[in-house]
Amino acid sequence: MCKISDQIKFCTCGPDIDIEDLENYWIFYRRNPDKNEMIIGDTLLPSELDPKDLAYNHQTLKKRINESDPFDLPLEPQSGDRLLIHLTTPMTNITSVDEYEFVFKEAWKSCESNSWELMGMFDALRKRKVSQLRSSK
Repeated sequence: MCKISDQIKFCTCGPDIDIEDLENYWIFYRRNPDKNEMIIGDTLLPSELDPKDLAYNHQTLKKRINESDPFDLPLEPQSGDRLLIHLTTPMTNITSVDEYEFVFKEAWKSCESNSWELMGMFDALRKRKVSQLRSSK
């Protein structure tokens, strides 16, 4: 079972950090109308998680980020902002890397993840760590 906790926290405190050093992090993006770069690259391999766990995690994250306290400080998103959540799950012989993307439209909604669009058209406003990822159950 690789299900995340419904009490997951998205830390906002501290200076911007190098997310390359973290296994679990989130990035808050805002569209930059002056940025229209075409970026081409490789895509990630499909997740190794059970599809039921992936669906559960996606729904849990969407519910959690729309609650009153998922971030330790208010994020104050605007319509069209994006939130990318990157989670790493160690498994028996592999490590599964999963990314969940959401767009803000009066509330956070699921959207198809497109990291090339985020890099080419959006600015990353905050990059922080994820805590309380797994439940202690």
